[in-house]
Amino acid sequence: MFLLVLNLIEMHQEKKLLVINGSSKKLILLVIMLWGFFCLLDTRNAYAAAQLGSAQRPIRVAAVNEAPFVISKDQLLTGLAVDIFKFVAEAKHWHYKITLVGEDIDAAIDALAAKKFDLLIGPVSVTSERIVRVDYGRPFFLSEVRLAFNTHSVSALETLYHLFKTIPLLIVGLIILGFFLISNFIWFAEKSTNEEMPKGYFKGTFFSLWVFISHFLKGGMFFRPTTTAARVAITFWFIVALSFYLIVTSTYTAYMTAKIVSASEPVHDVSDLRGKKLAYVKGEMYIKYIKAINAEPVPQVDLVAAIDALQNQEVFGIVEDSLVLSMVIDASNFKDLTVSSFKFSSDELAFAYTQNSPIRNIIDQMIVIMQDTGEMETLCKLYLGNKYKNCEF
Repeated sequence: MFLLVLNLIEMHQEKKLLVINGSSKKLILLVIMLWGFFCLLDTRNAYAAAQLGSAQRPIRVAAVNEAPFVISKDQLLTGLAVDIFKFVAEAKHWHYKITLVGEDIDAAIDALAAKKFDLLIGPVSVTSERIVRVDYGRPFFLSEVRLAFNTHSVSALETLYHLFKTIPLLIVGLIILGFFLISNFIWFAEKSTNEEMPKGYFKGTFFSLWVFISHFLKGGMFFRPTTTAARVAITFWFIVALSFYLIVTSTYTAYMTAKIVSASEPVHDVSDLRGKKLAYVKGEMYIKYIKAINAEPVPQVDLVAAIDALQNQEVFGIVEDSLVLSMVIDASNFKDLTVSSFKFSSDELAFAYTQNSPIRNIIDQMIVIMQDTGEMETLCKLYLGNKYKNCEF
């Protein structure tokens, strides 16, 4: 606007407008009035932004009620995300009001985008869908998305399947091949000299296999070979059988024991979840991981409802941040529930703001200061235990 006024003045000075008639005066006056209006509007916006955090304009903070990031107990709010914000607010002498908004993060994002709040704290993941509606600050935690499942929900048939699935097929194949070769060798060496040996191939091979298995299992000698070759083969087999027995008892038995124990777990990888019902808290972005593996997503109002559905075997498992799952399982002493060793993904958690928020850069700078001074590590150790390093990614 200001440039437009200058241009009009220059045009008059250059005699491009020889006469300042009534229309020209009105035009110049209108331009000046519009310019003044926009300057006043910008000043008011800047003034309003500067007042965010004052007693007249406290910061409206929405907190997603999910431990250990937000913990509500006896009308007292604590947690990692809450304490980070409080540290910044106290340092900047901000006034604020924190409101719990449940566990539906999508609904909280909607409220933030509608400017019902100035800031959203908690386990808020940064996603491409959300970032076009709200602004995110500096991430303060790296989340690991895992599965909680009931170890008693696996059937005997599934356990047996996983047991045989884990047996090395190469060893089984070598044993069968050894049976076949030795049985054929004994029959071929004995068929013409030993009356006990059947002359037909199938009967003779089967008889030789029976001899071979008997010696393999107990080392008995109900069959007496007449040829030197057969005696050498069976003698050799005695040595092999004894060695194999020692190997099995010392090594393979331990291996199978470990596999039997691990076979009691219903899943070993995300591929085992295809077609199964998986619960998640409504409004969380974990639904995309469930759909990606062709499992059936089952929304729940909160984590407590999801655990109830798992305990009642309405769902196979729960997809959630591993830290949140571990804390709920430990706090409630759910001995039948465990968290998977594999993970779906890693997600960055950060505060969410209304677009162009004047406090975002301030909080980001304070988070960096907290990391440099060790204050962040202290808070993370307090709430996360041995997972505190997820704050230092």
